[in-house]
Amino acid sequence: MKPIRQEQLLKSLQQARSLNRAQRSKVLDDNEVTGAGRKHICARMRGNLELIPIEDVYYFQADQKYVTVRHRQGEVIIEESLKSLETDLADKFIRIHRNALVAKAVLRALRKTILVVCKLKSKRLMTS
Repeated sequence: MKPIRQEQLLKSLQQARSLNRAQRSKVLDDNEVTGAGRKHICARMRGNLELIPIEDVYYFQADQKYVTVRHRQGEVIIEESLKSLETDLADKFIRIHRNALVAKAVLRALRKTILVVCKLKSKRLMTS
């Protein structure tokens, strides 16, 4: 048997305890079936996990592989797809562009301009 370091053993045990991507997906699917909606967005910040309440999120904006989450305390980047967020949060968010979901609670108006650009007017957030 090979000698191992205690730090490596602890790290491996921690990884074994955490859910893999398929297991997390199954849990989310089970929650959809039982009607339990998502209450938080999970973001990894400097090695720590940060839970952001869904009601604090203003919008999600996709940029290639990552999604920026703009919320009451600032913004974070997550690796979850905009499509899965749209499916999970369809009752609270609306897609206003192929790369953006906006919280219905902060949406005041959407207007089409002559250039067919949507301008967002928010109750709490000034964006255009």
